[in-house]
Amino acid sequence: VAHGEHWGAAGGGINAQMSSVFVRKPLDGSKVVGNVSEIIGRKPWRSDIAKPEAFSVVYSGLDAKLLTAQAKVTALDYKGKGGVSTAVNFHKNQYRDDFAVQFVCAHLDSETEEARHYGIAQMLAEARAPDLPSGQALRKKLIGKSGEIREPSKIYEVDLEFGAPPDAVLLFGDLNFRLSAKNIENISQVHLMDSEARKMFARNDRLSQLNPYIFGEQNQKHLDVLVTPEWENGFGFKCNDPFELYPPTYKRKGGQVQLEKEVPFENWELNLKKVQSMYSELGYHVFNVTGDAWLGPAGPEDFPLKVKTFPVEACSTMGRAMITCGGILQPPCKDWVYELATYCYVRKDKKTGLNQWAQKKSDLQLGWLDRFCWRSTMLQGLGVRLSDEEGWMDYPGAKEKDGSDHMPVAASFRFTNVKCSCFQDLVGTKLFIPECQEMRHSRDPQILMRGDSYRAVCEPGYALRDGTDSISLTCGKDGRLGPFTQCLKTCEWKEKNWPRFIRPRILLAGDETRLTCRNEDDKLLGVPDVKCNA
Repeated sequence: VAHGEHWGAAGGGINAQMSSVFVRKPLDGSKVVGNVSEIIGRKPWRSDIAKPEAFSVVYSGLDAKLLTAQAKVTALDYKGKGGVSTAVNFHKNQYRDDFAVQFVCAHLDSETEEARHYGIAQMLAEARAPDLPSGQALRKKLIGKSGEIREPSKIYEVDLEFGAPPDAVLLFGDLNFRLSAKNIENISQVHLMDSEARKMFARNDRLSQLNPYIFGEQNQKHLDVLVTPEWENGFGFKCNDPFELYPPTYKRKGGQVQLEKEVPFENWELNLKKVQSMYSELGYHVFNVTGDAWLGPAGPEDFPLKVKTFPVEACSTMGRAMITCGGILQPPCKDWVYELATYCYVRKDKKTGLNQWAQKKSDLQLGWLDRFCWRSTMLQGLGVRLSDEEGWMDYPGAKEKDGSDHMPVAASFRFTNVKCSCFQDLVGTKLFIPECQEMRHSRDPQILMRGDSYRAVCEPGYALRDGTDSISLTCGKDGRLGPFTQCLKTCEWKEKNWPRFIRPRILLAGDETRLTCRNEDDKLLGVPDVKCNA
C-alpha cells in the first residue's frame, strides 16, 4: 500500500534505502480494495512525496475504510544518506479508535555526531510535516544546520502550523552509532560469541540505556539526544538493546577461509584425534610437512602434520553455529567458531600483521549500527512495544558475493490503544506488580498492554484467599486488569504465645480456625476456636 526508494550517487547500484508497507488480507476472506501504490524517489539526491492512497476493507456487504498510507523520500546528502518515511493512518472501526503511526527508514551519517543529529531531525521533521516548507521550519526549531541542539523535545507537541502529530513513531535502519572506543580495552572475539559478555558493550553504546555509568560511578554515560528523555530536552525515543541476542551487526568482513592446525610428532596420535574431532563439523584434509595429502602411517619425516578444513564462508558459518551456542542458557561455542569470528570481524594490520580492532575517529568500527527505536507521543496513549527481534547471523560478510558488512536484523512491534494502568486498577487491592516498579525506576511509561499477563504480589502482611501471595493478572480488552481480587490482612502468629499448637500457616482477616495440641499427651483447656480480627 506504500513504497518509496531513496538512491544515493555514491556506491553505484548498491546504495539505497527502500521501505514498503503491506496489508495482510483479512482472515475472513474479505477483499482489500484500493489503489496500487506508486514507486517514488528513484532519482539520487531528490526528496519526493507520494499521493495518499486510501484502502478499504470489504466485509458484510459494506465498505469500511481501513487505512491511508503515504510514503515520503528524504535526501540528506548526495552520497546516499537519507531514507523513506511512511505515514499510516488506521481509521476507527468497531474494535478500536483511529490512530496514526509513522515508520521512518533511515541511513544516517557515519562521520560526525552533528551530521547524525541533523539527519534525525530532518527525517523526523519531514515525516511530521510532509510539505517541504513546514518540514524545514520544524527542523530549524529542533536542531541547527550545523547540528547544534535546540528544542528536539518540541517535535511532537500539538502545533497548528505543523498539524496533529502521530500517535507513535518508529525510526529504524543503519543509524550508524558505533561503539565508543573510550575506556574499552582487551576485547577479543571471545566477547562477541558469548551473550553474557556482550552485555558489557552496552556501556559504550550511546543508544542503550543499560549500564548508565561508563567510567566509574562518578561519570555518567553520555546518552545520545535521540534517546534522551523529553524533560531533558531530547527526542524521547527508546532503542532496542540487542547485545544478548546476537553479535554486532557491523563491521563484518568474512569471505572464504580455511582453518588449520599443526600437529607435532610428540603425542601425535592423541593430538590428531583432538583436532579431527574439533573440525569434524566443517570437514577437513590432513597434509604432511611437504604439503602432500597424508593418509598414514606416520614417520618423523612427515611432521608437523597440518589439518586444514574445507573452505567455508566465515560470517555465515559462524552465524549458523551461534544459533545453538553462546546464547542465553546455551553451551559455549567451540574453538573453531571463535576462529571464524576473527575472520568475520577483526581486521589484520597491514604493517604488523597483527589482528586488531579498526577505529573510526574516537569510535570502534564495531557495534550494533542497525537499530530499531520507537516512541509514543502519548496524545491518545497508544502503546508501542518491541515484542520480538532477531539478527540474521548466518548472512555472509562483505567479501562474499551478495554479502554485506552489515548483518540484517528484524523486529516485531505491537500497537494498541487499549491499555491497563500499572497502579490505578490495583488501588485498594493491596497488590503490586513488580514490573511496574521497574518501569517507575527506568522512567518507562507505566502502562500495561492488552493481552499481556503480569504477576501481581501481595504487600507484606497480606495474602490471597487461597493462602498464596501472588496471582497472574491479564490486561483485558476493556482496559482493566483481571480477574479482580484483593489481598487480605493476615494475623501474625507469635511463637512464644502458640508454641504447642497445630495451626495453619496463614490466617486471613475474618477467618476462624480450631486449634489442636501438637503433643498427644497434652490436654486442651479453654476455647479451641481462634479468630483473626480485621
